[in-house]
Amino acid sequence: MTSREDARPVWSQTYEAPTDDVFAFCDEVLELAEGDLRLQTNAFDGDRLVDIPLEELSVSELRARAANEYYKTTMESWSYGLALMERAISLNPLDGVSLCMRVEAQIMLFGARYQPLPIELQAAYKEDLDTAVIQSPQSDYVFWTRAVFRLVVLDDIEGARADLKRSAELNPAYLENYELEGQIAMREGDFDGADAAFSRLIERGAQNPLQPYRLFMRGVARFCGGNYEGAAQDASTASDLRPNEAGHLKLRAMALKEMGLEDQAEDCLERARGLSTDPMVTTKLPVMPPDFHWMSEKLRPGSRA
Repeated sequence: MTSREDARPVWSQTYEAPTDDVFAFCDEVLELAEGDLRLQTNAFDGDRLVDIPLEELSVSELRARAANEYYKTTMESWSYGLALMERAISLNPLDGVSLCMRVEAQIMLFGARYQPLPIELQAAYKEDLDTAVIQSPQSDYVFWTRAVFRLVVLDDIEGARADLKRSAELNPAYLENYELEGQIAMREGDFDGADAAFSRLIERGAQNPLQPYRLFMRGVARFCGGNYEGAAQDASTASDLRPNEAGHLKLRAMALKEMGLEDQAEDCLERARGLSTDPMVTTKLPVMPPDFHWMSEKLRPGSRA
């Protein structure tokens, strides 16, 4: 990827995959490249705009800066990204992508706190997302966001599946659809299906800063499905990437306890107690079936697992 402004190379990547089936090869490489290009383009645009005064940014530039903030995966960066989207919407109340980015930020921030989206926001955002679909009917991200809202906020599995189908039709290579597929499977209690979907996302999005969050979701799915060794490994890998976050250690402790490794579990919990009790974006729970809601109390910020 080269900057048109000064012909400076910005990013490059080589992809490898089996070529026995040329069409399968193309599909796999396109998925990898599409995800990486989105990530690198957003990062480059965000860095390019960082020194420009806020009042001079256009709606599209505000979106680019906000996307860059989201990739930083902290509560502070997501909150700042939300503020940027509030400004973008004040400039253009009908900008579909800005409306969706505001909703996504709120879902992540409230989810990281293990709190439901307030009722007054639910009604307003439902209307905003319908407006976004009307304004941006060719956007995979817009349908993806409405699907997440329908699943996480409204518990509307059928509606979420319909939007996932439309997002995939618009862009079969959109990697975030694997997260949505996994979350739907989790809600339905299909933990093997959730594991498979999250695994595809993790394998194809190795460069994404949200990888610890994705590992946490897969770890939860594996725990619920009885794969305690896999859950412990995912939690350990996520903790290595984000060593200041207690939620990963709590999940690992839960898995180790189920494996009969009480001393190792207690060691994890002791380390978790020494960390901040503030909410963290990368330990936001996936959507859980009712039988596993007890995990929310175990893993939420400040709890003693």
